[in-house]
Parts: sequence; structure tokens; C-alpha cells
Amino acid sequence: MVDVQFEGESSERKILYSRIEPSAKAPRMVQWLIKAKLAKTNSQANIILIGLAMVMIVTTFFVGFGGEDPASSKPQQISDPGLPVL
Repeated sequence: MVDVQFEGESSERKILYSRIEPSAKAPRMVQWLIKAKLAKTNSQANIILIGLAMVMIVTTFFVGFGGEDPASSKPQQISDPGLPVL
């Protein structure tokens, strides 16, 4: 087998995380909601976006699982008088 050795903290890992800096800038969708005057603050815009996500999830479940059950629906019989029935 291959001998694998790990160091406690590698310098490469420290450099990677030091490059990531938190941004004080709001996400673009939040900025758009504020610019469109649909929300006054970031928290209001976040609430609107969460509500929109919930509506989309409910709509997805309704379209995917709702409606008529195909097993219970009666098939329509299409008959053409010119063709013999097998």
C-alpha cells in the first residue's frame, strides 16, 4: 500500500480560504426587487423570494401529482364505421 501522510494545516488550504471575502453587496435578485420598488429593504426582498420559491414548489407538486388519476379515467372509444373491428 501507499504511505499517506497528512499535515495538520497546509499552507495551500489557508491561502484558499483567505481569498474568499464576504461581500456587503446584496444579491442581484434582491437588488432588482428593491429597484423595481417591490420591496423596501433586503429582508423584505428575501421574504418575497422565499414566498416565490414556496409557490413554485407547490405548483410543481400540483402539476406533477395533482389532477386526474390516469387509471381511473375511462378511455374514449374511437370507432370508424369503415374499418372492421378486430
